[in-house]
Amino acid sequence: MSNYKGLFVLLTIIITCTQLATCGECPSSSPCSCSGRDIKCDAKNLISVPPLVGAPNTTYRLFLNRNPNLVIGDNSFSNITLEYVSLDSCRNISISSNAFKNQRKTLKELYISNTDLTKVPEELKDLEALQSLHIKSNKMQQWDLLLMEKLGLRLTTLDISRNGFTSWPKWLRHMTNLHWLEVSLNTFGMIPHDAFDAFHLRLNYLDIAETGISDMPTGLQTLHALTGLKVGGRTLYDSSFYENWLPSRISSLKSLIIMNTHITKIPLGVHQQWSLTSLNIQISDINYVEENVMPKNLTELILAYSLITRIHGGFCNPNLKVLNLGVNKITSIEKYDLRDCQNLMSLYIRKNEIHYISPTAFVRLKHLLFLDLQRNRFIHIPKAIGRLHSLSNLYLDGNHLTCTCQDEWFLQWRYNNTQTEHITGQCENLGIDLKDFKPHCSPIFVG
Repeated sequence: MSNYKGLFVLLTIIITCTQLATCGECPSSSPCSCSGRDIKCDAKNLISVPPLVGAPNTTYRLFLNRNPNLVIGDNSFSNITLEYVSLDSCRNISISSNAFKNQRKTLKELYISNTDLTKVPEELKDLEALQSLHIKSNKMQQWDLLLMEKLGLRLTTLDISRNGFTSWPKWLRHMTNLHWLEVSLNTFGMIPHDAFDAFHLRLNYLDIAETGISDMPTGLQTLHALTGLKVGGRTLYDSSFYENWLPSRISSLKSLIIMNTHITKIPLGVHQQWSLTSLNIQISDINYVEENVMPKNLTELILAYSLITRIHGGFCNPNLKVLNLGVNKITSIEKYDLRDCQNLMSLYIRKNEIHYISPTAFVRLKHLLFLDLQRNRFIHIPKAIGRLHSLSNLYLDGNHLTCTCQDEWFLQWRYNNTQTEHITGQCENLGIDLKDFKPHCSPIFVG
C-alpha cells in the first residue's frame, strides 16, 4: 500500500511540475526563454502574448520589448503572477481594459516607453502595488488628471521624458511619494519655483536636462535628500547658474551631471557641495579650470567633449580615483600637472592633441591601473609610462607610433610589469601591434 502511495505522490509532483512550471521549468514556451524568474520574449515579432503559466507563490519578471503591433488581451496574464513588465519599443501596442486584472496587487514596475501611446492606459489605475512607471518617448496628447492623481498616491519612480510637454505638468503636485523623477527632453521653458514642493523631502534623483530652461529652477535649493542631479541643454550659459542654485552644504548630493551646455567655467556653488563624489560635465565651452573650484571630495571627475587645453592642479585632489578628460584640446602633460592625483586609478585622455608627456609626469601615480591615450599625436611610446608599476590596461590606438631602438625600455617595462594584461596600439613603421614589439638593435638581458 505504501508503494502505491509513493507512486501517487511522485505522479502528483510530475503533473504539478508540468502544468504549473515549477521545478525550475520556464513558464513560457518558444520563442521565449527564461533565466531564473526572468521571462525574455524581446524582439520575437510577437503580435500576441505567448501562453504564460507560472508556479504557485512565485512572481516573475516579463520582458516583451521590441515587439511591434503587440496585442495584450484580457487573459494574457491570467495564469501568472508578475512583479515587473517591460513593453518598451512595442510600437502601436494595444492593451485591453482588463489586461492587468490579475496583477493588481503584485505588479510593481512597468516600462511602456516608445510605444506610440497617446494617453496613459486607464488600466493602470487599479494597479495597487505599482511603484515605478516608465512611460517616456511617447506621443501623449492628453493626461487624465484623475488617473495621475490616483497613481501619485503610490508611485516612487516616474519617467515622463520626451513626451512633448510645453509646460510643467500640474498633476505632479499629487506625486507626494516620488524618489526618482525624469522629465528630460521636454520643452518647459521654465520650471515653477514650487515645482518640487510635493516631494522635496523624498526626491533622490532628478533629471531636468534638455528642457529648454535658461535658468536653474530655484526649487532645487529645497531638495536636501537629492543624491543625483542631471541638468543640461544649449539654452544654458554661465549666467544660468547663480550662486546658490544647488542645495545647501547639508545636502546629500553625490552625483552631478551637466551635459551639452555653453558654460565656459565650472558653475558657481559646485565647489561648496562637500558630499559630491562624482562630477560629470560633457559637451561644454570650458577651456580652463581655475584653482579651488572643484569639490574637495570628488572621487570621479569627467570633463570631456570640451575645449580644455592643459591639465593643472585644478583638476586633482587626493581622493580622486577616476579622471576623464577625453575629447579636448590638451597638447601636453607637464611634470607637475598630476602631482595631486596620487591615488588615481583610471586616467582617460583619449582623442586630444597630446604630443608630449614629461618623463616624470606619472611619478606619483602609484595606483594607476587604466591609462587611455588613444587617438593623440604621439610618434614614440611616451617614456612616462615606464614609471607606472601597477598598470593593467594601456591603450595607445590611433597614434602614429614609430617603434625603434630608442624604445627598448618598453620591453624591459613589460617584462617587469607582469600585471599589465592589455596593451593596444600599433608600431606603424613595423606593421605590428605594440604588444608584439621586440626590438632587435642589440642584445637585451632581462631577469
